[in-house]
Amino acid sequence: MGTLAGLLKAKGFEVSGSDSNVYPPMSTQLLNQQIELQEGFDATRLKNKDLIIVGNVISRGNVELEFALENNLPLMSLPEALKAFFLDHALPLTVTGTHGKTTTAAIATYLLDQCGKNPGFFVGGVLENYGKSFGLGVPGGPFVVEGDEYDSACFDKRPKFVHYTPKVGVITSIEFDHADIYRDLDHVVSVFKDFIDAMASDSFLIACGEDPIIQKIAPMCKGQVEFYGEGTNHTWGAVVETENEDGMEFSLFHQKKNLGKFHSPLPGRHNLKNLLGVVAAISHFGIAPELALGKLQGFKSVLRRQQVRGVVNGVRVIDDFAHHPTAVRVTLEALRKKYPRGRLWAIFEPRTATSRRSVFQDEYVKSFDDADVVIIAKPFDQKKIPEAERFSASRLVEDMKVRRENVHYLAEIEEILDFVKRNVQKHDTLAVMSNGGFGGIQEKLLKSLEEKTS
Repeated sequence: MGTLAGLLKAKGFEVSGSDSNVYPPMSTQLLNQQIELQEGFDATRLKNKDLIIVGNVISRGNVELEFALENNLPLMSLPEALKAFFLDHALPLTVTGTHGKTTTAAIATYLLDQCGKNPGFFVGGVLENYGKSFGLGVPGGPFVVEGDEYDSACFDKRPKFVHYTPKVGVITSIEFDHADIYRDLDHVVSVFKDFIDAMASDSFLIACGEDPIIQKIAPMCKGQVEFYGEGTNHTWGAVVETENEDGMEFSLFHQKKNLGKFHSPLPGRHNLKNLLGVVAAISHFGIAPELALGKLQGFKSVLRRQQVRGVVNGVRVIDDFAHHPTAVRVTLEALRKKYPRGRLWAIFEPRTATSRRSVFQDEYVKSFDDADVVIIAKPFDQKKIPEAERFSASRLVEDMKVRRENVHYLAEIEEILDFVKRNVQKHDTLAVMSNGGFGGIQEKLLKSLEEKTS
């Protein structure tokens, strides 16, 4: 919603909004764009407004929504507004998938821009290269949009991405997630089928060929399908030659033809696959792989995706969005390769609607294997989740202790800060993983480390 607000403001509209418990980096972006943001909800704010755009966290009973409905004010969901004001006047490149869509969309935006295409973009994170999560782009040109499978609004339960009919669509992965919305994996798969089914016959679907579910459903697309993944048996493939803290050298293949060796500064095999998806996608906007990969070195990623928040006496604090067991695992694998010196800490707050439920209770046990020290915090507000369905942080820690040492359940932030301060060593890497504010623990860790060394 904050990203859409920025786009609309850049397009010349007067924009204001209501929300609760806003935190950086989006609160900072809104402030920088001089977009008025009110804390809490008050129906009187809606008077004399031409259009009300409703986010999907707003449910019936919200005073502003009820006022709008009672007074027959014009309403739109976020995806409806994005399509009407922007995507209908552009060539959409829509990135979907359970994992990696924010980073993939960010890479696509950067490389399109560096190759002279001046794309519009709408991404679920702040791109470090631009200091914002949106851009208008050139009229009629490519527009990169991160399409998630969350519902559109309380009055439209379809996933957002079915509104974003793309010229080029990307599916990075499909796993069960969003347990507050989807019954099971089959339910999740069904909406990705809807996304594929909505694509036109002259479109291109770029699909991860390493995902068995995607392999099965991608051929349903009426347009042209291209698979990507490691190895040479995909439309677009890569073979890693070397991998270290500076990234990786790899050979790129298209239709089994070797296009040469290239360097990626991005950590982790998962990011190599994200990059392959981008190379395939932007080739349909006339960009040669060799040109695109030659521009990659300046890419600075996305805030809260393996973002270094600060370094104190050789100890670095990393801020990351990982929350799904798969995302936690591949993030820690990548950080282990990127920062081989010192110990790797994982400090995890279960905060998403899914991670606060027991659905992945057992899967998390192996997700932290690459960390030397693991801290699990108290799950964020579980009051609305039935007790029998709640994730147990203390049980996870006990289950992990069967496999390894140095695993701790520290419920509160102050406990975590105290433990880190007493036990951290020079050159350690502290990976903080949460999809929310986590009480500002990243800055508190840096301050605590400064106090330790003063």
